[in-house]
Amino acid sequence: MSGPPEQLGELADFKQKRGKNTWTSTYQLDGKFPEGKWLACTYGESDQVTLSQRLDDSIQVCTFTYRKGTHVGQNDIAIRCQ
Repeated sequence: MSGPPEQLGELADFKQKRGKNTWTSTYQLDGKFPEGKWLACTYGESDQVTLSQRLDDSIQVCTFTYRKGTHVGQNDIAIRCQ
């Protein structure tokens, strides 16, 4: 996102691709981000917890690969930013 979560920054555009057991979301981060590039993950049924981190300005793309977890509602997520 553009700027830290408490500023309610705009989310980056993304493309989604579905596989048999996984789905992938790719976020292009090559635009202007005057407040910095941020990664924020929310947890809980109503997003009660947010973990966030500022990304290096050189990051151009982040890819999230999701796979269903072993428990109901659980997902295993791999995040790669480059």
